[in-house]
Amino acid sequence: MFSQLIEDYRNNKPDLSLNVIEAFKQLEAAEVDPSLLAYSVVLNKDPDEYRAYTPQHKIGTSTNKEAGSLIKYYKTGLEEDGYRGYSTNYQDLNVDVYKQELWRIVKDILTLQGYDIQKLEDQIFGGEIGDEIVYDSNLRLTETQHTNHKRSQSNVQRNESLARYLLSPRIAFHHPTLYILNSIFCK
Repeated sequence: MFSQLIEDYRNNKPDLSLNVIEAFKQLEAAEVDPSLLAYSVVLNKDPDEYRAYTPQHKIGTSTNKEAGSLIKYYKTGLEEDGYRGYSTNYQDLNVDVYKQELWRIVKDILTLQGYDIQKLEDQIFGGEIGDEIVYDSNLRLTETQHTNHKRSQSNVQRNESLARYLLSPRIAFHHPTLYILNSIFCK
């Protein structure tokens, strides 16, 4: 979805939210190839050397992997002994966990493009995604709303924005995803 969103932006698509909403609809309807939802990690050390709550330990130990092995797992959203749960079976994955992670990936980009994030969140997480995409043509803030929103944000004293920090050249240089964002939005 991230790659599609960047491609849509580069191609000047009039509404970046359409493919985002479609991706959430596909997640909800279990129309996404499970292999695309798997996390893959190469074990840098033996599974027993990782902390007990990490997927490297849990999955690596349960599948008898060694250092240098590739493990694949899914996030279950369940807590086991107070820690996150992981599974090698895609049927155990929790769609809500993946929806939250997808939202974290695309939210900042849509915010920078002037979309009404609250309306999008209501549409995506408020149960309005079903068999049909409910399209709200007012997902973008008007220029006046955007200006007023920016003014209200600037009136509030706050720490340096995490997004701005993450997009800074010294951080983005070392992280491929952030490098892409930095090159697109910080020209």
